[in-house]
Amino acid sequence: MHADITDDSPELHIHRYTRLLLLLMFGGVLFPNSSGNLVSLRFLHHLEWLDDLHHYSWGVAVLSYLYRQMCRVSMGTQRDVAGFLPLLQVLASERFLQLHPPLPPLAPSAPSPFLPLARRWVNRRGYGREYEAQHNLPYCRDLLDLLEGAQFIWKSYNDELITGLPNYCSTGRIMWSSSVPLMCLDIVEHHATERVLRQFGRPQLVTPPPAWHMIHYQRDDRSRVDQTYMTWLEARIDTWDQRHDLIPPPST
Repeated sequence: MHADITDDSPELHIHRYTRLLLLLMFGGVLFPNSSGNLVSLRFLHHLEWLDDLHHYSWGVAVLSYLYRQMCRVSMGTQRDVAGFLPLLQVLASERFLQLHPPLPPLAPSAPSPFLPLARRWVNRRGYGREYEAQHNLPYCRDLLDLLEGAQFIWKSYNDELITGLPNYCSTGRIMWSSSVPLMCLDIVEHHATERVLRQFGRPQLVTPPPAWHMIHYQRDDRSRVDQTYMTWLEARIDTWDQRHDLIPPPST
């Protein structure tokens, strides 16, 4: 962790370094903003008791935060994007035909690599710095606006692929398709799995109207916290508590 941390370091000293490391990881990796050099202190409260950290659903928080950043960046006035972008980049490279990086074909005798997806792309590149990511947000936004159904690769989660993952990666797999609101502090974003049922190996049904309000992204830490807001937030939490009952039925 740090050269100052040894087997003889006081527990308080270790805890302080641990909180600092977690804060940097939250602000620079999992929940980065578009400022470039600022870290939000909103997570400090949740770092007070380190023994409680594993009780939080950090995956839900990361995904909710990324959804909100994607929602905002879809607007033409936005010039930058934040959030856990490695997840978004791997998904785009794997599923969106227009965003595929240029890759050499595998040799005929080479086995198809499974995981991790990001490593799969790195292994096959071999270009050094010939191709680099650029600041091309407007270009990507235009590509997605013109996206057609045949340009997205629908590929359900493979059992063989999942069994090769550590056990903690498939914990709660039955709830992957649950259509619920995801929460990260003041951020609430809907995980609309009913719109991507093919991802879970099920036939796609006619989707119902969106379960979220069209201006839901305007509700954040800049909003007024009044009784109306608290009533709305409590309803979202109640829906999350029913997540086991909101799993789409299996295909017949």
